[in-house]
Amino acid sequence: MILNYGKTNNRNKPAIKPNGIFMKTIQILTISLITIISTIPLPAQVITIQGPRKVSFDDTKEFCKSAYSDTAWKDLPQLKWTDNRKTTANRLLEMRKHVVISSSLKPAFKRTGLLSLSMGNIGQSDDTYLNGKLIGSAGSGDTYHNYLVGTDDILWNQGNVIATRVRHWGSFQVSKVPIFVAAAPEYLFVYCSGLKNGDKKAPVLNKLLLYQLSVKNDSRLSADIVMLISTISRGIKLVQTEKMWFSA
Repeated sequence: MILNYGKTNNRNKPAIKPNGIFMKTIQILTISLITIISTIPLPAQVITIQGPRKVSFDDTKEFCKSAYSDTAWKDLPQLKWTDNRKTTANRLLEMRKHVVISSSLKPAFKRTGLLSLSMGNIGQSDDTYLNGKLIGSAGSGDTYHNYLVGTDDILWNQGNVIATRVRHWGSFQVSKVPIFVAAAPEYLFVYCSGLKNGDKKAPVLNKLLLYQLSVKNDSRLSADIVMLISTISRGIKLVQTEKMWFSA
């Protein structure tokens, strides 16, 4: 959903155009956006992915595919590893984990429509696959890695393969034991804001500016969302924080 902010005759209520665009008059420097999804209250279902992995230090193109044989790979008993090379040059590690995912996890999809494979921090960057499909990549070890998984991505009650290619500087670690769990609402929404007219570096005093907020819902379920919008200039709130409700 795209929301544009511009001129309207009513200051307190957004005008709704036929194309579904919300318009409002504001002089604005910064927009803060918070999204909340309404979820069905259900007990949390979790599958914890414990035990050793298979590991290789070669760059194998086919390593992510389920049918690939890793029987010759070494065992990685823990989700960490360090080499003794006296260099910080970037190097590569590939690991695979075979896991049976029970259909008892299916009710978790009723919460937000997707699962997440949540792994904490990974040093340093990674590409992660489930049964040969790339489900997520991250270029930094400073953020938590939570990758979305659909019900069709899983082979229920049979073997699945999680394959990860990690680029590191001599030490590798996953900060938490990976789990499959219902995706948290904050993983489902992608949003951004930007100035549609004028120069964002120029003074905004007494100018009518048009800002656009784009909100994308990656869930397979519709969501009721509350948006909180603050008008801030140089750290000072210019107008009262406003709320807007919509579905996506």
